[in-house]
Amino acid sequence: MARMQVRLAAVAAMIFTLTLAMHAGAQLPAKSTATDAAGFGGPGYANYHLGQAVVSRGEMQIRFHSRIEMRAGLWTGEDNQMLRGDLVERQGFGMPRARFGLWGQFADQVPFVIVTDLAANRLTDAWVGYERFKYAKLYFGARTIPFSRSAILSSADAALSERSRSADAMAPFRQIGLTVGGDYDMLGLTWRLGIYNGFDRMANFFQGAVNSSGLNGNQFHGLSGVARLQIQPMGRLGPSVHDLQGGALRLSVGGGAYLNNGGATSGLGYSADLHVKVQGFHLLAEWIRDQADPKDKPTTSATIPASLTRQAISLEMGYVWRKFTVALRGELIDPNLDVDNNDDELWVSAAVGRALMGNLFRVWLQYDHRREMNGQPFDNDSLLFKIMMRY
Repeated sequence: MARMQVRLAAVAAMIFTLTLAMHAGAQLPAKSTATDAAGFGGPGYANYHLGQAVVSRGEMQIRFHSRIEMRAGLWTGEDNQMLRGDLVERQGFGMPRARFGLWGQFADQVPFVIVTDLAANRLTDAWVGYERFKYAKLYFGARTIPFSRSAILSSADAALSERSRSADAMAPFRQIGLTVGGDYDMLGLTWRLGIYNGFDRMANFFQGAVNSSGLNGNQFHGLSGVARLQIQPMGRLGPSVHDLQGGALRLSVGGGAYLNNGGATSGLGYSADLHVKVQGFHLLAEWIRDQADPKDKPTTSATIPASLTRQAISLEMGYVWRKFTVALRGELIDPNLDVDNNDDELWVSAAVGRALMGNLFRVWLQYDHRREMNGQPFDNDSLLFKIMMRY
């Protein structure tokens, strides 16, 4: 029933908006690209001006957006498990994302986004903002919360075929709430503060946090508070992880923190990141740590037996040459700092990619190696091929 509500709400909103625009006699100019850099204006990620097809009339503009990803497991080990973070479990095919939605803006001051992911049967984004004042912006709805830089940037603009497993597992990602923030272009400084419905994390580390669209309100949780500060003193880095533009040295230094009152656990998390680009090279380093305590009277089933502290460190480097991207990432993951066991892992991922049609069509060939730091190692390396197309 919940999945059906998500689909019906997303489809109804899109049909309603399209009907209004077409009834008004809108034109369809072919302008802008999906890689337009929205700079610091994006409420959750740097590039939220989605879509190529534009419907506009007067002060209203709407862009339609779609994104399809297909993945093929070319080779896997005998012990691969997606529940342990592997992108592919057996040889064969998968569809990580199949998204459709729209982005709109009224009078250059009120942006809004609604996107649904049919592959995951969920509403991923649904928010409206108010951006009249650069130093005091406001956003309300379901969106990526401003905590981890890897989570803030779109996975479509990653150098490898996916974000780091550290960010996927430990960043809260999409929650519903209210965000305020400000951008100071002269200093390259950005700040965000937000209050959201509380959230729980799944018992399995790699399944990450429970993402709720809030269609039925806040039924089982308290509230969470999030803050992020970021500075890019040498110019904007743009929406991608890799350096598509080239040019002089640019860097971003940031950090985030959250306090969470979920239905089954309460806790806090913090992150720090460094992102550097110069002459086609990029480096992205990120540290995330969180801790959670079980509640005496949980209101959801996503509980933990005892207090738990987790930590992950990721380091990524890469280079872009004539739209070819080569990238290497290493990750140290510890799902429980108090225990040394087979869950402590070292991940090494290497990928070669190619961008076409203004970065709207991308392909990757990626090799993943996972090594258990304590105990018996497993046969879990993999080789995969991925295609991503967005419009």
